[in-house]
Amino acid sequence: MAENNKTEQRETALERFGLWLAEWSEKWFPDPLVFALLGVVCVFVIGLLMGEGPARLATEGGKAFWSLVPFTMQMVMIIIGGCVVASTPIVRRFIDWLAKFPRTPRGAVAWIAMVSMLTSLISWGLSIIFSGLYVRALAKRIAGMDYRSAGAAAYLGLGAVWAMGLSSSAAMMMATKSAIPPTLAKISGVIPLTQTLFIWPSILTTVLLVIASVVVAYCSTRTSRRRRCDRRTRFVLRTPQGKEGQNSVKGHPRNYVQFRLFCAIEFLTINQLSCGFRYIASEVDGDGFL
Repeated sequence: MAENNKTEQRETALERFGLWLAEWSEKWFPDPLVFALLGVVCVFVIGLLMGEGPARLATEGGKAFWSLVPFTMQMVMIIIGGCVVASTPIVRRFIDWLAKFPRTPRGAVAWIAMVSMLTSLISWGLSIIFSGLYVRALAKRIAGMDYRSAGAAAYLGLGAVWAMGLSSSAAMMMATKSAIPPTLAKISGVIPLTQTLFIWPSILTTVLLVIASVVVAYCSTRTSRRRRCDRRTRFVLRTPQGKEGQNSVKGHPRNYVQFRLFCAIEFLTINQLSCGFRYIASEVDGDGFL
């Protein structure tokens, strides 16, 4: 019995690396909002170093911000469309049917990776929602499925092969005459999908990426029993020994990092906001909004 337990608790190098990376990210990686704020501040500081005034930077930034609306609406419609399709009764029944095939936690993660990538070849927006629902369906069936591995596998479609599928931005743009910038159209012309997505090197690359990603997802999934399972979701949750049931997020160094970063950029953000209000006032005075 002891020998069996030692065998079950033995971890591969890939498993240990995955656990170390997950723990490091949970401990040190700040929230995405920090990176968004840092990006805005960095651009603002670079503009100041290039000799532009704060008011002009805020004004031009305010004008250029609204140019993101068409792209933002396109992304929103892709996500909403994927959510609508993935939430239909027939697709939900299909997800429940797919959830019957995996039998082990490792097999479940491999299935999630494969399904995520195959659906991303149709639409990356569909893949995000479909994979999330598939993870939920498997969590109800497969006891001991590692939630970190399952979550990472669900994003493989968006991270690995979506650009080789029908929602590829580059391929679709080059196949649509009205979407190609005029200067680029003079050089390349319209390139149909038969010369980008549907040539044999692209198809072979996609197949190899799917196979390699599924293998990595399977081999990096933890199988050790040194874990605890949430009874409501059956996701595997790992806690330090002697701290079962305690919330270990509070006091993480990442919270300290976030606090320091927010303090460091607070002054510049307030400065930008003041310039932004000046831009809004100028637009109102010039009948820009009315």
